[in-house]
Amino acid sequence: MSFKVLRTRVILFLSLAVTIGGLGFILFKSLNLNTQPEAMLAELGQEVSNTKLSAVHHVAKRDGVREWALDAESARYQKDRNRTILEGVTVTFFGKDDNTIQVTGAEGVLHTDSMNIDVFGDVVVESGSRKLTTERLHYNHETRCVSTNTPVRITDEGVTLAGNSMRFSLAKKAGSVWGDVRAVFDRPETSFVGS
Repeated sequence: MSFKVLRTRVILFLSLAVTIGGLGFILFKSLNLNTQPEAMLAELGQEVSNTKLSAVHHVAKRDGVREWALDAESARYQKDRNRTILEGVTVTFFGKDDNTIQVTGAEGVLHTDSMNIDVFGDVVVESGSRKLTTERLHYNHETRCVSTNTPVRITDEGVTLAGNSMRFSLAKKAGSVWGDVRAVFDRPETSFVGS
């Protein structure tokens, strides 16, 4: 057997051994990860926690009663931070009397551990003839309250109310506006009597 033939066989044998060893390692790793999902998530890193979805719809219920529905054009779930980043957000809150309050915004965050929601970017809140505009809005799922510390403007049939912050209880249907509050009445029948 010539040196050339021997060298070729050794190279083929080493190549085959490396290939089989590599396949064996991949198979072992695969079996190990399948029995330990946490290890698989760690191997995959942030890709799993940054799963992106489109056309998301989620309904929240309490004691079988629908409280709100969330729709978004797209969503990115971040498992390690217990939150879902939303784009093109619409949240509809349902009242006991079939009245609804609809919140829309450019972006938002659904906190998956608390079910609290933050909506920001050209936020518009509408219910019947009432309309509220602001830049950020926070919904507390536990207390069923919406609030903001950014300037608000509320309009309703000839009345405009503006202030620096606002809090509204969906359960009590009552709220407050404070901080440089101004009201403008554009109704001919409205008049003020001085004291």
